[in-house]
Amino acid sequence: MIIRFKIILNKQVPFLQLFKIVALHNFFTQVLPARSGEISFIYMLKKRGFSWSESTASLFLVRFFDLLAVGIIFLFGLLFIQLNGSIKNIYWGLVLFFLIFTILFLIYFKLNRKLIGFFIKFLHLVRIRGEKIIKFIEEANEEVYNFLKKPKKFILSLFLSLVLWITLFILPYYFITLFGINIGFFTALVALSLTLLLALVPIQSFLNLGTYEGIWALVFMLVGVDKELAITSGISFHFVFIFYFIIFALLVLIIRE
Repeated sequence: MIIRFKIILNKQVPFLQLFKIVALHNFFTQVLPARSGEISFIYMLKKRGFSWSESTASLFLVRFFDLLAVGIIFLFGLLFIQLNGSIKNIYWGLVLFFLIFTILFLIYFKLNRKLIGFFIKFLHLVRIRGEKIIKFIEEANEEVYNFLKKPKKFILSLFLSLVLWITLFILPYYFITLFGINIGFFTALVALSLTLLLALVPIQSFLNLGTYEGIWALVFMLVGVDKELAITSGISFHFVFIFYFIIFALLVLIIRE
C-alpha cells in the first residue's frame, strides 16, 4: 500500500517513483535468498536523495508495522478457534513472543536515549569507534523514535498495515477453499498468519523455493489438513505469489516516469 510508505517516509516521493521502489523491493525480497532483497529498498531510496539512516529507519518502520499488524490479526484469530495438540504449544509460544515484543518496544520507547547511550558505550568497549557507524546509529534511531512518538502517524500507519494484511489474506483464503481445504475462516486466518510470520525468518532459498512450501505444508498439516493437500496447495500458491511479484516488476520496467 503506497499510502503507508508516503506516511512513513519523511520526504515527499512522487507516487510513480514510490510505486517502482515498492514493486522492485517486493520482487527482490522474494527472489534473493535470506531476505537479502530488503537492502534494495534502502539502496533505491538512497538514489533518490535519502540518507542511509533515513532509508534504513524507513524500512525498519515498515517491517515493524507489518509485524505488529500480522501479530494483531494472529492474536485476534486465536480468540475464535480451539487449540489442540502440538500446534497449541506453537501458538502459545508466539503469544509469548508478541508479549515480549510489546514489552521490549515499551522499554525502547521509554528509555530510548539511555539505551542508545549504553549501546554506543558498548561499541567503544568492543573497540568499534567509527564515527560514521555511530552517527548512522544515532540518526537512524532518531528517525524511528521521532516517528513512533507521533500518535496520529503511529495509529494511521498501524491501521493501514492492518487493512493491507487483511486484504492480502483474502487471496490465499480464497485459494485454499478452491483446493477444498475447509478449516474455517478463523483457523485459516491464524494458519496464514503463522505461515507469514515463519516466512519472515531469513532462511529462504533462491525464489524462496522449498522453504515457503515447507512452512506452508507444516502449518496446514498442524491444523488438520491432509499432508498431500497441504504440500500441493503450498506449491501452487507459491507459484501464484511469485507470478504476482514478477508482473509488478515487469510493469516497473515498462512504465516511464
